[in-house]
Amino acid sequence: MNIFIHAILSCIIILSLNLPDASAQEPDAEHLAKEIKSKGAREVIAELMSDDQWTEFEKVCDKIETGNREWLEVARLLAPGSDAAAAESLTMSVARALPKSPREVLALIALSEHDHGKEFTIDNICVSPYIENEPGVEERHLLTTSNVLESTDTSNDPHLNCLRLKCLENIRGIIDNAKKHGIWKEKE
Repeated sequence: MNIFIHAILSCIIILSLNLPDASAQEPDAEHLAKEIKSKGAREVIAELMSDDQWTEFEKVCDKIETGNREWLEVARLLAPGSDAAAAESLTMSVARALPKSPREVLALIALSEHDHGKEFTIDNICVSPYIENEPGVEERHLLTTSNVLESTDTSNDPHLNCLRLKCLENIRGIIDNAKKHGIWKEKE
């Protein structure tokens, strides 16, 4: 009997080691948006940040950086429930999505203008969203974003066009200021 119980426990342990970890699963934007709408942003953020490394929250931020419309909607829904650290991560992720999906990010800024918290603005999205990075990363982001914004056609939406021009002006101002102060480190 002892051997039988030991064999069953061994099989259970072996099988559990081969099962995919629930936390290793990729987050799903549609499911997460429904969860936020039913539980509230603050509760969902708390669940996503339940481990010390914020693993699940960081996975969501990585998805937001793709610029996919559904993930930008998740960012918009999460923003009102975020504390300072979560808000900064969300904002940086949206800013990193800007050169990938300029129209969608500009539309998110436009939506945010009508929210009382103004989570996403020209001043916090149209910047270099990197901290302690390798030389040239910020410069590449700013130049790429500037080029993308320059070539993005928003002529059919006057408000979006105005935001695009303000964003472009903000980014060019950062570039000019960095060059003026000798801190521009464009990779050779």
